[in-house]
Amino acid sequence: MLLPVLFLLGVVLLSIAIAFIAMVIAGAALLWSTLLGGSASADTIAQGLIAVGLISGGIGGSALLLLLFEAILAGLAKYARLHYRVLNPGAPAP
Repeated sequence: MLLPVLFLLGVVLLSIAIAFIAMVIAGAALLWSTLLGGSASADTIAQGLIAVGLISGGIGGSALLLLLFEAILAGLAKYARLHYRVLNPGAPAP
């Protein structure tokens, strides 16, 4: 029962990670095209700020995703230890 849930969770987390990577790549491409434009109009400044926001959002979202992944792994380890104690009650607790 646990394995299909973990597989689905892994697919969802991988999809979100790919979306964050795409945000960073799109922001970098937008920033590169903005910097090569050379003009200093308000549209160019807004486009640069949007690019920096995309990059920052992708990096921040990836950091939060890593924190979530760490919490999920800690919960999975706790669950595995609990079931090991149930299956092997004579083993000493670590």
